[in-house]
Amino acid sequence: MNPSEFLDMVKAALGLDTDYKVAKYFGLTPQAVGKWRQNISYPDDKLLIEIARVTQIDIAVLLLHGAIWRGKQKATSQHWERILSAYENEAENKRKD
Repeated sequence: MNPSEFLDMVKAALGLDTDYKVAKYFGLTPQAVGKWRQNISYPDDKLLIEIARVTQIDIAVLLLHGAIWRGKQKATSQHWERILSAYENEAENKRKD
């Protein structure tokens, strides 16, 4: 998931129909959220934790995505992606049980 897809997920979870409303909901500038839409920037961990709290989106998934987005080296991001995939697979298996 990239920051733009994340933004769409947050909008859906909160029932908001515009990026502007997401910005206002979290006390951000529309320009900051616009950078998520363009995949130029992403929310920091503090904001990811707040988003997880109000949306009930799994905090571990959001923080792992944050680590992937920040990854400066492709190898590091690939390791985070493997951890995320394993976590999501385990969560999916638990839901099936």
